[in-house]
Amino acid sequence: MAFTFDNLKFYRIILHNVYKPNDEGRVNPFPSRELTQLTGAGLDKLQQRISSVLGNGSHSLQMDIAQDGAASCFHCATRLLTDDDASFIVNSVEIAELHTSAHTSKSWPGGTLLIIDGTAGAANKRCLFIIKAEQQAGFVGKEVGDKVVMDYLDNLILTPQSKLYKVGAFVEIDRESVGSEIRNIDDFEAYVFDSNIQAKDDRKAARYFYSGFLGLRIPDNSEQRTRDFFEYTKSFINDSDLPTETALLIKSKVGYSLPNPPGGLS
Repeated sequence: MAFTFDNLKFYRIILHNVYKPNDEGRVNPFPSRELTQLTGAGLDKLQQRISSVLGNGSHSLQMDIAQDGAASCFHCATRLLTDDDASFIVNSVEIAELHTSAHTSKSWPGGTLLIIDGTAGAANKRCLFIIKAEQQAGFVGKEVGDKVVMDYLDNLILTPQSKLYKVGAFVEIDRESVGSEIRNIDDFEAYVFDSNIQAKDDRKAARYFYSGFLGLRIPDNSEQRTRDFFEYTKSFINDSDLPTETALLIKSKVGYSLPNPPGGLS
């Protein structure tokens, strides 16, 4: 992770509900027409949670920006950074539409998109955050008169124990292309958090989210190739009929010959 998401501050927040397709096809999103007002402890908790998950190296990845055209999520995100409030509300709906277009399987859940602009890092770099939060059920307790009552809610999002959310972030590292109709991707870095990402390995991540929706791709770097080598070698050994002693010897030799095996071989 090249960028550090500390000193995180959120400014404008808007929520749009998105749905999985039904038997007839796509289901249009439900767009908000007003900004969400979140202050005090609620805002602090949300900032802390997103800062924490994007700093979680085992579940976060820096991505390459693969799609940067006029219809891309990148273009929508960078435009929102300079929009006034009215334009921010209207143009953020385009991101919900992009998600709906990418959400082609009924097996993938719907949820709520949180679209947030803010700043992060010591230099207060501008950022656009896109959070996909799945709704879940739970209970809330409150004091009413002389008793404590419990209410059931079936639309909770972003609870502390929940891993049912994904985060995409576009961070403005440079401003050389400010004023251009479409910003240069060299001015930005992109990051994704997904609880399914393990040790910089995307095989279990929701690729529709980071690729089909956000327009990002996994960097083709030596670290990813090293992990692939370890995973393929481990799978070959585990599926073979080699004696246990021989398999353990091969594993030890492979682990010794390559630096810092990610996650080790088990």
